[in-house]
Amino acid sequence: MANIINAWEVILNSPAGKDYPQRPVCDAIPREETDFFYTCLGKTFYEYLKTHLTAYDPETTFEFDASTTYAIDAVVIRHGCLFKSNINTNTTDPANDKINAWDVLPKFDDDCANEIWDSFLRQILAFRIYMSTVNFTTQRSGAGGLIVMTGDSAGMRGANKGELSDHKTTLLHQIDMSTKNMHRWLIEKKDDTTCTLPIADALSCDFWCRTKTSQRRRWAFKH
Repeated sequence: MANIINAWEVILNSPAGKDYPQRPVCDAIPREETDFFYTCLGKTFYEYLKTHLTAYDPETTFEFDASTTYAIDAVVIRHGCLFKSNINTNTTDPANDKINAWDVLPKFDDDCANEIWDSFLRQILAFRIYMSTVNFTTQRSGAGGLIVMTGDSAGMRGANKGELSDHKTTLLHQIDMSTKNMHRWLIEKKDDTTCTLPIADALSCDFWCRTKTSQRRRWAFKH
């Protein structure tokens, strides 16, 4: 089953650096994305978005090739995203475009879907997926068991437990704010007849889908 967000979009739209490892991100995307939509917005909303992903012609749209020169309006795939050339004789890598030689094509063929994606969903998913993987990039298992990344030649070190906890708390705050703002947006849009998103279904779900944090358990002992 295809997912809506991809690893490059997660790294681009989260605090992850450009050299953040993609493997744990790719592994996390299906479970985090599915859980988010089924818990927060519902299956109908999720299926609607997947149905309206921007389509492309597989006969004429190919992966970006650094050895190819592209004409204006040419469309290529790079990191799972569609890009359209803004210039002739274009050899710029869309993933490292500093001269605006490419435009990212809209994620969906539906204006309302693009609005909620650009304003809320893209960041919420990216932050959730990044947060679920950051421990695995700081602590890794090897032949000797769990290894904590302590530093490198650049003078950096792995975050300790307290720093990781503070980082995740900040991420949770950002996710919660974006989720609440998306909820407000959905309420405002529900009577907009130009918006064909299945908003009623989304609002009928268990919307308050904040990322769970560990909580202390209370133990009661009977004497």
